[in-house]
Amino acid sequence: MLSILKDKKRAIKGEGTMGTLAGEMAKWKKANGYKADKPKKKKKDPVPVKKEEFSRRELEEMMGVRNPTYSRRRGALRQR
Repeated sequence: MLSILKDKKRAIKGEGTMGTLAGEMAKWKKANGYKADKPKKKKKDPVPVKKEEFSRRELEEMMGVRNPTYSRRRGALRQR
């Protein structure tokens, strides 16, 4: 019974009741010595690198498709 009366007195005084979320956060920050973080710096966009574009023939040469091929015909090596 006494605890109920104490709770009512606290509620009348405004102790122990929840305020607004912003108010509660302000109280918590003040009680805990909270300091806000510094704003983070944004990273600059990297400089676009010019991509080298190859023709179909250049790609085939790099892959080795256009290398000469030899085969044996009648005992001799002949190019295809």
